[in-house]
Amino acid sequence: MNFFDVFQLISLILFLSIFIGRSVWLHRTGTQIFVIGKGKSGFKAVLEIIFIGVLVIWIYEIYRHSVGISFSPIPEFLSKVLFESIFLKITGVILIIPGLTIFIFALIAFG
Repeated sequence: MNFFDVFQLISLILFLSIFIGRSVWLHRTGTQIFVIGKGKSGFKAVLEIIFIGVLVIWIYEIYRHSVGISFSPIPEFLSKVLFESIFLKITGVILIIPGLTIFIFALIAFG
């Protein structure tokens, strides 16, 4: 594992910890958090349910790439690395840091 793999894994864990922690806190205060598919019918309900599945696969793919697992539930042509550039990796790190910061400040602003 190199720096970028570790950074990617730590960023994912931090994001999920904040998201799940906030969700648990809201649930304890009586707020209904997950309303996926509720009150909707047809295409909108199906789309929301599919979104959850895609999100889980996306999280697994980030984890898989970080730790070097070879099994992927998606076809190989979709998980193939297109660019192997140190510039793009550094740009990714630079974008992830403010992204997580904005996410944290947004949750704080929601009260």
